Amino acid sequence: AGDAEKRSKQESIRRRKSSILGSPEEKRRLSSTATDSTVSDAVLGEDGSLSSPLPLWPASSSNCWSEPEGSLFKVRGGNYFKDKVKVPSAPSAFACRGVDLWLTDNAMSNIGRHPSMLGGKLSSEYTFIVNFLMPWGNLVSYYRIPDEVEGSVGKVWERFLKGDQKYRDARLKLLPVVVEGPWICQRAIGPGNAPAVIGKALPVQYHSTDKYFEVDLVVMASSVARGILSIVKSHTKNIVIDLAFIIEGTEAEQLPENVLAAFRLHNLDPDKCPMLPEFVDAGEHEDEEKE
Repeated sequence: AGDAEKRSKQESIRRRKSSILGSPEEKRRLSSTATDSTVSDAVLGEDGSLSSPLPLWPASSSNCWSEPEGSLFKVRGGNYFKDKVKVPSAPSAFACRGVDLWLTDNAMSNIGRHPSMLGGKLSSEYTFIVNFLMPWGNLVSYYRIPDEVEGSVGKVWERFLKGDQKYRDARLKLLPVVVEGPWICQRAIGPGNAPAVIGKALPVQYHSTDKYFEVDLVVMASSVARGILSIVKSHTKNIVIDLAFIIEGTEAEQLPENVLAAFRLHNLDPDKCPMLPEFVDAGEHEDEEKE
């Protein structure tokens, strides 16, 4: 009976994933055996899905995440307003705690409320969360916020926290870099040397509590972003991609810029990612600041 229940649960989850992920190719693959094992070296749950958070490279060679070196990203140098020179960033100010990709047809905002985030360990440290709301899921990365953030990045971070929606939207930047991947993805994403101000391209939401500061990037609301995502989604198993977040330095005292936080995804197969568990808001965060 136990094996039968397990198989029934796996089949139910495969059907739900097929409905969410949508493409005919994915539907055919999901209707095949549950032991398709592009992730034989990853930690899987009883339903055949990846763990939360995703496995850390190099313990797993695919379907995993790692933290790229800050020097891989070019940021505004100390004299940028005079010479326009960009320099390799110092190490990221916030260390990455983990990454999750949750499948759902109703992407969740303010996902830090959900008790399943980061394997249920989110609240053990004050955390910076970046949450991509996509048509078929939530891509969530988590970063440890130190007690003191030193240097120029500390100054821009403090002002960012105190700023209003308009201030934050004008300064938070995303720099994606395709480390490995097909030409079509490199063309869609770009050469990786010009970060984009996120608030100019996507609606952004901010959520602050005593346990986390979350930035929600509503990819679903932008046709351009959805188009790029569609291309990348078709090739995720063949892509290694870095995503770095930078707060723009707009004054001399805020330079040189520094990567605030970054993560790398290695050959991720969305089919193997877990479904977002059901969540009912019990009103535990009534004192939360929402902007």
